[in-house]
Amino acid sequence: MERDGWRYTDPALTAIDLATFECTDAIDIALRTRSATLTRMHEALRRTPRRPGNGDRTRLLLNSRDEPWSAAERKARRLLRAARIVGWRTNVPVILSGQRYYLDVAFRAKKLAIEIDGRIHQLDRTCSSRTDHARTP
Repeated sequence: MERDGWRYTDPALTAIDLATFECTDAIDIALRTRSATLTRMHEALRRTPRRPGNGDRTRLLLNSRDEPWSAAERKARRLLRAARIVGWRTNVPVILSGQRYYLDVAFRAKKLAIEIDGRIHQLDRTCSSRTDHARTP
């Protein structure tokens, strides 16, 4: 992006630039915090053609189609698709005691919810800090 002669990146481009197959946290955090959308990430990729690694970035975004908010959610959804399990939705908002929560995976017809990673989002763990958080009591 450019404004007043200054060139800078935006959250969508930064997320896809920082993400790797070993650590998709940048994409997951951008989606969770709503600082970038998948549509904007795809647009950022289209606007930066012929960059080394764009093939990998495209595959990461395709693997993000269910908008996972963590690596564990990404893996769970990949497993659900691979097992051909259908009827589920992701990041379904629910209100409990006046507070909004999001179900990681919800089977509305069965009134079944699956929580993948508990309170991890409140800690906002990233790949680089995961071991430090694990050691913290």
